[in-house]
Amino acid sequence: MTDPRDTTSQSDLRIPEYAREGLVLRVVASPDARALTQVLRLNASERPGKGTEKDIGRDEHCDLTLHEGRVSRRHALVQIAGPGGLARLTDAGSKNGLRVNGNPTQAYVLRSGDVVRIGDSILVVDVADGDDVLSGEQATQPDFVAVGTLSRAAVRETLRAAPTDLSVLFQGPSGTGKEVYSAALHHHSGRRGPFHAVNCGAIPRELVEASLFGHRKGAFTGAVAAHDGHVRSAQGGTLFLDEVAELSLAAQVALLRVIEAREVTPVGSTRSEPVDVRIVAATHQDLRAAVAAGSFRDDLYARLAEWTIAIPALEARRADIPPLVSTFVGPDVTLHPDALEALLIAPWPHNVRGLRAAVRQADVRARSTPASASTEIRLAHLPPAIADLIGKSLRTAPGAAPGPFARPSPEELKATLSHYGGRIHLVAQHFGKDRRQIYRWLEYAGLSPKGDDGPP
Repeated sequence: MTDPRDTTSQSDLRIPEYAREGLVLRVVASPDARALTQVLRLNASERPGKGTEKDIGRDEHCDLTLHEGRVSRRHALVQIAGPGGLARLTDAGSKNGLRVNGNPTQAYVLRSGDVVRIGDSILVVDVADGDDVLSGEQATQPDFVAVGTLSRAAVRETLRAAPTDLSVLFQGPSGTGKEVYSAALHHHSGRRGPFHAVNCGAIPRELVEASLFGHRKGAFTGAVAAHDGHVRSAQGGTLFLDEVAELSLAAQVALLRVIEAREVTPVGSTRSEPVDVRIVAATHQDLRAAVAAGSFRDDLYARLAEWTIAIPALEARRADIPPLVSTFVGPDVTLHPDALEALLIAPWPHNVRGLRAAVRQADVRARSTPASASTEIRLAHLPPAIADLIGKSLRTAPGAAPGPFARPSPEELKATLSHYGGRIHLVAQHFGKDRRQIYRWLEYAGLSPKGDDGPP
């Protein structure tokens, strides 16, 4: 049995302080368009009169209602241990069953990032925050795809930083769209000059300073003409330095002067020229670690990171995947629920870049089928490694509750016992067993309960 606390695939999904309000279930795809605005908060203290059980189904009285034919009137239940505690999803005797992360299940302990299939509706477990909606202009900006909590937080920070004159550092894994956020920041900044993007890692090290800061004719072999450089090309606007950690220490010194003195000295010149440029940088590396290692200047880091914005990996914002997919295909293209489910549970090590490649490949395959009024991307159109995830999830169902005849591992039993403070009646409820069975499991595992203060 898989240990439910195995966070190997979720080790980088660190939840910031603003998002420590428990979990939510977001409806990210459904034949019922009304359901797409629904969020079920998995918080036991939210509705004290309702208790700790919430239901999902077709019935209007359910806590989360899905109006579609493959959903039973009362399809599933979520039992919540307490504020910030475990949320256990169970099948309520539905006709078509449940899938979590591509696997059929009767009961499952939910964690952030889990993908739940109920009928043809798909839900994503997300961390909760206090502001679940981007309002007005923020919600309608084409620059951003922000449905998940962490991506909405990144959008809010970007829009707050935009009108200031502070340098901004975007940090996040490769392929997450840091340049998109940087361009949006420039768009909302009010600066009238251009947005000029440079990948520092793509410039030969011996040409970095001349490329960034410009050079005079004859400054070095091959300099047959003067060159303004990237800094002056962004005059009046924003210079975006991607992979800024790749800059040499010498180039870092010159960049620091640009930021502090607002002037640049071209290679081969003794005269500095004033510039009006806002510096926005990005990196997938830990710059603080680079400072400690001596490969990045501490003073430059302090100036670049006047405002730091974290761009989360796609795995941490799965709710963004359906709207992202819509931006990669034409308006005449739809996705079969199985295909979208596979895209939602895929690991995406290359983040948005990898998702875009897979969807565009599937789009081509779907269009190669006989012509019809519309094109539907089906599971068979996806790359095989992604299509195979349905029923064979790479995450091997972490957190799955044991089946009716299964015994949890000693580690799982110990963790569950600790979570409930040794209260056997709560452990029994968690596993759907009676207390005598729990005591037998404890004896088999060589564990002792801390005590049971619950009802008989």
